[in-house]
Amino acid sequence: MIERDRTARAVELERLLADSTGLAEAAFSLTGELIEGLVQRLPHELETLTRTASYGSWSNFFLREARGQVAVPITRSRCGW
Repeated sequence: MIERDRTARAVELERLLADSTGLAEAAFSLTGELIEGLVQRLPHELETLTRTASYGSWSNFFLREARGQVAVPITRSRCGW
């Protein structure tokens, strides 16, 4: 009885692994197609964006996040506080 349960669970596990492998392959294929499409469109999109930005106020760019370090030390005598 225990051996039969193990066999049934092993078969079920093999099916799950086969299904997940198929899903992973499909997702990779979709991702590959998506990336290929982006790479194909990127030069045109960058050209359009650059042309629009070169006219000045026609478009606005917003910095979403910036990280860095202050190279000059912040001292009382230099900053005046």
